[in-house]
Amino acid sequence: MGNLLKVLVLCTISLNAVAYDQAKLMHAWVSIVMIRGYTETGTLAYGSGVIVGENQVVTNCHVLRRTKQPWVSQGDTSYSIESVQANRWQDLCLLTLFQLNKKPVPIGSSKDLIKGQELRPWGIQVVLPHH
Repeated sequence: MGNLLKVLVLCTISLNAVAYDQAKLMHAWVSIVMIRGYTETGTLAYGSGVIVGENQVVTNCHVLRRTKQPWVSQGDTSYSIESVQANRWQDLCLLTLFQLNKKPVPIGSSKDLIKGQELRPWGIQVVLPHH
């Protein structure tokens, strides 16, 4: 019985140690947008981005490569892209949008990361129908 109690206490401590701030997670989740655009063959290409500043979204440049007129959407609302600043070496593109009016995700510092710290990658989950 004593060993069972020790295991339960250790599990409780472990669960509390990896607990996430739910408010921060929700704020990050609502800062994710979808990048869409039609390819030359007429198929719809998808990717994800994150709101990082006033009317600004960062995404991977390869998301935009196959499309001629991409747009950004969140839910049922679409936003047109006014300009793109590309860092092709790091595959990052900063999109300036027209009237996004959404709060950006708080940007942290890599100096605050701890070796071995768990990360949570998020993006848009797209389920395409099989033809």
